[in-house]
Amino acid sequence: MFFSRAALTLQNLSVLQMAAAQQPERQ
Repeated sequence: MFFSRAALTLQNLSVLQMAAAQQPERQ
């Protein structure tokens, strides 16, 4: 279903944001 997929995407984005906030950015 589209809604559940969107919810998973939002959850993945929040997890990525938390991981990025924990460690300094490397470019």
